Parts: sequence; C-alpha cells; structure tokens
Amino acid sequence: GISERCPFFYAMKRLILFVILLVPRFSIAQAPAFKLSNEIVEAYVHITQFDKNQVRQHLQTEAKVNPVNPFIDYLFNTLDFFEFSANDDLQFYRQALSRRKSRLEHLESADRSSPFYHFVLAEFHLQWSIMRMKASEEMLAAKDLRKAFQHCETNQKNYPDFYLNLKPAAMLHALGAAIPTSYKWLSDLAGISGNGKQAQQEILQLENEVLKQQTFTYLLPEIRFIRFFIESNLLSEEPTLVSVTPNNSLSALTQGLYFFKQKNMKMAAAKFQACETLSGKNSPAIVLFFLG
Repeated sequence: GISERCPFFYAMKRLILFVILLVPRFSIAQAPAFKLSNEIVEAYVHITQFDKNQVRQHLQTEAKVNPVNPFIDYLFNTLDFFEFSANDDLQFYRQALSRRKSRLEHLESADRSSPFYHFVLAEFHLQWSIMRMKASEEMLAAKDLRKAFQHCETNQKNYPDFYLNLKPAAMLHALGAAIPTSYKWLSDLAGISGNGKQAQQEILQLENEVLKQQTFTYLLPEIRFIRFFIESNLLSEEPTLVSVTPNNSLSALTQGLYFFKQKNMKMAAAKFQACETLSGKNSPAIVLFFLG
C-alpha cells in the first residue's frame, strides 16, 4: 500500500491508531468525586475552632489519600474566607486571589451528578462575593453573587430534597436584605432579592433538618452563627439564644455576641473567655479586644 512506500503516511497511520486507542480512556475518565471523609469533616470542625494549622494538616492528609477530592479546594477557600473576614488584610486578599482560579477550575471539573457540585460552587462564589465587597471590588462582587445565586437555584431544582442547599439560600437572602441602600444595585445586578424573614425560616429549617437527620451535625456551629446574624441584624424581633455546641469556639463566640447585644457583660465575658480558652491566639479580634 501507499503507507509502505511513504514513511510519512505510515507514521500518520500509526499516530491515528494511537489516538483512537487513547480516546476511550479519556472519555471514560471520571470527574473528581466529592468524598466526605473523616479528614474533611475534621478540617471543617477546626475551621469553626479557628485553628488554621489543624485545618491545613487535615486537608494535607486528605490530599495524600484523595488528591483530587473537590472538598479540599472548597475548604482551603473557606479557610481563606474566614481569615480575610477576620483581618481585612489586602495583601492576604491578593494572595488568596492568586489561588482562586485553580481552585475554581478544579471545582468546576468535579462530578456534576453529585448534589454537592452546585452547593459547593454556590458557597465558593458566595465567599468570594463577600471578600470582594470587603476589598471594594463591587462589580466583581456582584458577578460572584449572581453566580452563587444561579448555582443555588440550579441545585434546588435538580435536588429539591438536598436540604444543605438551605445554607447558601439563607445567606443569599440575608445578604440581599443586609446590603446598604447605596449598594442596592449590587443585589439588583446579581438578580437576588433580600428578605430577612425568609432567610430566618430557611436557616431554621436547615438547623431542624440537621438535628433530625444527624448527618451534618458538624455544621451546627456555623448554622447557628448565621441564624444569630440574621435575627440580630435583619429582624425587628430579639434574637434567640442559640443552643451551644460543647467545646466549640464559634459556638462560644455566638453566645458571647448574644449576651453582648443584651448588654449582659458578665455573661458575654464568660462566653468570650470560653472562646479564647479554646482557640487562644487564633481567637477573633472582637474576643481579644473585649478581653484585652
């Protein structure tokens, strides 16, 4: 044949055959799966303990076993979010920004059939929307807010029984209600409407589901902190004293803020002290300031 007479055609035939053999391998390659391992849960727990060293340790351990687990990028981003929220350091923000693209690309390449896919992306964009607002990047904040809303809406449609979706939904409605009038265009641009009462109902429903199902109890300190924020900032009624999670820094902080708002300084000091005892130098600035 012609390939036998011409080395070029022979080489091309070999190359085409090689590509054909490779294609099935790529087509059946699985997207990174969401694995809610013990290391991932422990990392999340330590985020609410304000212990970033332990968070990194657990995530690095997970990376050795499941290097493509999307929860790793999600929780590293959550850690950056908490750290920037606490210190407002623009240099740290720029460092976090340099890590954003690769993390987002990995999350977007993850298993789309999982109910965690759109949930995690909604949370990711929600975190970045808040960080960008704090960094005075309003247009980019609005863009992230809109993406968070779209992922949240898609997940509610695809997985209506996935109750964790109530968490970003409540935060989105709370953010929409909390945005000052001068920044109302942000929520309008993002296409979200703010409703404090709706946000409260969603976060209460989530708390009740977690308590009933006993599956995601490690989320309770954060859920109750969000609930306190909504009730104390967006509603005319007095916030309720949330249940405490024993030996948890965020839980102690939430109760301290509750008593501080009630002007019960003795109880506030006791709760802030409990937070400081648990998290030490990693305690939020308000705790260190109050006890200082």
